[in-house]
Amino acid sequence: MQRYEELPQQQKNEPIYSVTDGMSSFYTKREYLRNFRHFLDCSQIDPETLVKQARDSPRLVESLIINHIRHLAEKQKLTHKSIHVYCYAIFHFLEMNDISTINKKKINRFVPPDESDHEDRAYTYEEIQQILLKCDEG
Repeated sequence: MQRYEELPQQQKNEPIYSVTDGMSSFYTKREYLRNFRHFLDCSQIDPETLVKQARDSPRLVESLIINHIRHLAEKQKLTHKSIHVYCYAIFHFLEMNDISTINKKKINRFVPPDESDHEDRAYTYEEIQQILLKCDEG
């Protein structure tokens, strides 16, 4: 009888870690799970197959992620930061399952640029005076 260590790789039942494993924040878990499920649904793939393909053909998985980024940007009109959250969920899942062959730098180049048009600035002296006057009235 063969010992477990001597079995061929495909016969070993390696655990597939969840996208939420290793996290403590409830809100992060919820968002990562939602975003990762969206990726799986859009890519029509299950977590076990994703891990297997990432090990066997990392370029194929990269193309799945890039296509998902394009879908999020073009079809769903998501912003730069929202798309990054989707990517972080996918990357976390792959890292938890010891997949390090995915080229994150290349994938992140497909995320559209940040085109937010809000301008943050400090309050002027006059604006602070108006705020304080309103507080004194109440």
